[in-house]
Amino acid sequence: MDKNHKFFYKFLTIIIILLFVLNSSIVFADPPADPTVPDQNPVVAPPQTPPDNTQSPEEISQKQAEIEKIVVDINNLDRELEIAIETYNAVRIELEKTEQNINYAQIKIEQAQAEFESRKSIFDERLKNIYKNGSVNILEVILNTKSFSDFLLRMYFLAMISQQDSDLLLDLQTSKKEIEKNKSELEVTKAQQIIIQQELLARKSLIEAKLGERTQFLQSISADLTDTLKQRLSTNPQETAVLLEEAQKQLASLNKDTSSNIVSTALQYLGVPYLWGGETPDGFDCSGLTKYVFAKYNVKLPHYSAAQATLGIPVGFEGVSLKPGDLVFFGAPIHHVGIYIGGDLYIHAPKTGDVVKISRLSERADFVGARRYLLLEQ
Repeated sequence: MDKNHKFFYKFLTIIIILLFVLNSSIVFADPPADPTVPDQNPVVAPPQTPPDNTQSPEEISQKQAEIEKIVVDINNLDRELEIAIETYNAVRIELEKTEQNINYAQIKIEQAQAEFESRKSIFDERLKNIYKNGSVNILEVILNTKSFSDFLLRMYFLAMISQQDSDLLLDLQTSKKEIEKNKSELEVTKAQQIIIQQELLARKSLIEAKLGERTQFLQSISADLTDTLKQRLSTNPQETAVLLEEAQKQLASLNKDTSSNIVSTALQYLGVPYLWGGETPDGFDCSGLTKYVFAKYNVKLPHYSAAQATLGIPVGFEGVSLKPGDLVFFGAPIHHVGIYIGGDLYIHAPKTGDVVKISRLSERADFVGARRYLLLEQ
């Protein structure tokens, strides 16, 4: 074989090898990705180990204890605040009575003074007429008498008139001094009441400040603890719905009398916000709600739960003795009141941050008694 043929075969061999290599890259290369077709072999990230959120029994027990302590503290603050508010209401009532007594005393003083001046003027005029010309007057008495006995009788009457006028003036002076003394004492009492009222306002501000600090503290704790506290402290909507349904059934079972009407009236104010000192549908505190509702049935109650507990007819402590429309009282000293619905339910304005709502009487360990009032139709 000559050189030309050898060269040709070598060249042909190289061409064949090149063609084989090129053909192999075309056959085995990955086809271009189709964006409309999902990737059949996606790249999977290596699994990550989730953080371990499990807590030990000791940690869970510690958080539960912390929650219970906070709930107890808040309940104690609410109780202190309610006592302060009801005591404030009592002082406000006493202050109003004192002001009325002062006004009444002032009127009595003015009337007594006018009567005193009038009688004194008459007395002075009579003295002037008697003693201006005393000998002449006595001579007239002597000359005009028909007998000695008549003379004695006339002199006796003159002496009696003079003594009566003198006694009257003395009585008027004594009465005036007594009224002025009473007014002075009432003004001192009023000043004392104002001081007490200011002290109660300061106490209320202090309690609200503490409650605000507690609220800030609750907001600063962990989310899981906050959620648990909210469940403990807030009203369960489902429970609210159940209580309302029970109350409506209880109301439907009552005879259509004044007692059922007062329960129906009270239920109209469900959801009204608690407002200390409030006694209108814009806001109620506990005794403000009962005062407002019962006023619609011509029962005038003071805006103070402890005072309401002294009025009406006392009702026994047993639940069976209660009737719808009775007032139920709580605390020692008494600082809360509600209206009994029946079936272990009562409606009340509970505390700051809450609304008028229905609760179960059996859940209150501080129930101290009830009162029943004579109700009149509107």
